[in-house]
Amino acid sequence: MLNYLRILLLPFSLIYSMIISIRNFLYSKEFLRSYRISKPVVSIGNISTGGTGKSPFTILLTEILIKLNLKPAIISRGYKSKSDEMEIVFNGSDITCTVDKCGDEPMMISRNLSDNYKDFYVLTSKDRVKASNYVIDKFNPDLIILDDAYQHRKIKRNLDIVLIDAEDMLNNKFINSFTIPAGNLRENLNSLSGADIIIQNNKFTDFQRIEKLKKFNKEIFILNYQVKGFFDANNNPVNITGKDVCAFAGIAQPDSFFKKFEDYDCNLADTISFRDHMHYHKDDIYRITLKASKETLFITTEKDFVKIKEFSDFINYFSVLFMKIELILDDKDKFISLVKKYITQIK
Repeated sequence: MLNYLRILLLPFSLIYSMIISIRNFLYSKEFLRSYRISKPVVSIGNISTGGTGKSPFTILLTEILIKLNLKPAIISRGYKSKSDEMEIVFNGSDITCTVDKCGDEPMMISRNLSDNYKDFYVLTSKDRVKASNYVIDKFNPDLIILDDAYQHRKIKRNLDIVLIDAEDMLNNKFINSFTIPAGNLRENLNSLSGADIIIQNNKFTDFQRIEKLKKFNKEIFILNYQVKGFFDANNNPVNITGKDVCAFAGIAQPDSFFKKFEDYDCNLADTISFRDHMHYHKDDIYRITLKASKETLFITTEKDFVKIKEFSDFINYFSVLFMKIELILDDKDKFISLVKKYITQIK
């Protein structure tokens, strides 16, 4: 039924594709203005709707840059945040915002990185030109990272990195052949010709480089996920062996999260899916705990956990954990060399 509906929506996808193509043409010919800011700019994005792992990769890239003795500033639009104002999420030493105001992904990035580093900044704003100039004037970072910005053409960049979900591309060929609303693409696959680096995110799978990506003649790097463990609110590891587990997630593709529990000797008693970027309320927490006992381990993603932490009664009464993942990038030294090359050149 769903595929029939998507077929009916194909004419609208064609119209959408034409609009995006015209917009990109106008930017490329400078009929629409792109602004150059005074620091190097790296864009991290995708060409599909959600689930490609942009935020975990932003964390990985920021760690790489900090280890190169650079001070990056991450600017996000703060998707699903409740604030229309520019928000400073991390000011180089402290988190200064709430998850409601900044959104789940900027908060996850800030909390994850601030466990080990201080020399970075995170801001959210609908106007990323304004936010870029503001963070440069106030904090003087060495470069700007634009999170989820491949379609954001108002700022010129030194480096465009695009993430592709390998399993989604290979297993859902129909929806990854057309733009929204019939398909899952924000713009046509051919738009990858504008990328500098393609990250094929295999997540927990072991795919080889995808053939259709090779035609763009871009550097392609394979990214894999590895579960580092399960952690509580104090970042202490917890052994889930032999335990009853209720797993819940409000992410774009929760099945890969739920499937990982098959690798552990635990009893996955229940799974609960919420919409991506879920704003949790007390009724949602009640739904999560409805059929569980005091001994149940409630496990969610790190992105969800930054919002669940706000419900102190839930966190304090039950054992609520998050799955921490580690990112493994193939040929990492080559990737670092390329990044250094791009951020030191003018485009």
